[in-house]
Amino acid sequence: MSKFGTFSEYPRPSLVSAEGALLTSWRSLERYHDDLVLVGGLAVHYLTRKDATRLPGAVTVDVDFGVTLGASGGQYGTIKSDLAGLGFIAENNRLVRKFGDIRVYLDFLTEDPPSQTGTRLVDDVVASVIPGVNRALGVRGRHRAVAGDEAECVRRSNGTKASEGCV
Repeated sequence: MSKFGTFSEYPRPSLVSAEGALLTSWRSLERYHDDLVLVGGLAVHYLTRKDATRLPGAVTVDVDFGVTLGASGGQYGTIKSDLAGLGFIAENNRLVRKFGDIRVYLDFLTEDPPSQTGTRLVDDVVASVIPGVNRALGVRGRHRAVAGDEAECVRRSNGTKASEGCV
């Protein structure tokens, strides 16, 4: 299971486990960086204020990647084979791996107007059709992450940094 009904149902280390999955998978997906953007709960975590003391913060047990329909590794492997080398296995159209005691899922989301629902095969992974993914792909910018590796970080439409993790 990767969605819970309330904040308190999420296991305490779930966010840290999801971050582990992001950091583990991101480097392996380097060929696809121009075709990927982080969306979903982890994006919310990185884009929201940490000093809002009365709010619980973001929680998630998955990593959601927005991906273009045309993403391809060419002749040098595929998304699924690259991630399989890191221990992710295919399960019900998702990729999953344990981080600590938590099963963390990698989900790929795409947009294919005018479709509002469904799935598409992108490279070799099943991507769910979700309206709005193309907008997220359109506002990302390339920056240096705090750790020093290149990473895609979301930029607001006015050009200001939207993530503390981007410099």
